[in-house]
Amino acid sequence: MSENQTQFETNLETIVNNPADAKTLKGFIEEFVICSDKIKREREAQKDIRNEAKDKLGIKPKQFNMLVREFSDPGVADASEAEWATAAAAAAKLRERT
Repeated sequence: MSENQTQFETNLETIVNNPADAKTLKGFIEEFVICSDKIKREREAQKDIRNEAKDKLGIKPKQFNMLVREFSDPGVADASEAEWATAAAAAAKLRERT
């Protein structure tokens, strides 16, 4: 066992055995779990939106993802790739309309 690993385990044991620190740690864990659950729900919603774009407009999920990234953060796409160039142009047009 490395010195860092031993120090971590000792600190964790100390935290868990201290009622105030254990309560704080439990609060952090519970908050993190809530955030993780929200992220999971949002990812499921994103998947539903992607599928709806595919079903209603025939946009492939990969193409939709590229379009979304370019729409939300212009310039991240590598314009040398044809798909990215198409996504960048489409995103620019959509941003102009809003």
